[in-house]
Amino acid sequence: MTADTPGSSDAARLITDPGCQQMVGYRTEVFAGEGRAVVSLDMDPRHCNRHGILHGGMAATLLDVACGQAAAGYFDPSDPPPVVTVSLNLSYVASAQSGTRIAEGTVVGGGRSILHARGELRDDTGRILASATGVFRRLGRR
Repeated sequence: MTADTPGSSDAARLITDPGCQQMVGYRTEVFAGEGRAVVSLDMDPRHCNRHGILHGGMAATLLDVACGQAAAGYFDPSDPPPVVTVSLNLSYVASAQSGTRIAEGTVVGGGRSILHARGELRDDTGRILASATGVFRRLGRR
C-alpha cells in the first residue's frame, strides 16, 4: 500500500507494508521516477546484536528493501510491480550503536525484467556503515 508523503513531490511515496516493515519498524520512501528509495530506521535494542551494535541482518534488510523498492518503482513508477531479490552482496564498513540509520537504493542498470541496484547504509552523521549491490527480478507480466 502506498500513500503520498506529506510535503514531498508527486514522485515521492511513503510505503506502508504489513509484515517485516511493521515488525522491524523502518520507514520507506520511494522516488519512483528517479529509480531511488530511502529506508530509515531509528535504532533501539531490538535491532542490535549481543555486542550492542546494529545486527548485520538488520543492515542487510534495510539495504535489500531500499534497493528492491527502487527497482520496483523504476519498472513502473505509476504502479510498481512486485519484485524479488535474485542476489544481494554486502560489504560491512563500520558499526553503529544508536541513532538513525538511512539506507538509500538506486537503480544502476538492467532491462525489462531484471534490474541492478546499489545501496549505501549510513548513520545520522552521514558516515557509511555498509554498501550493497543487488539484482532484482520483476514478478508477473503487467
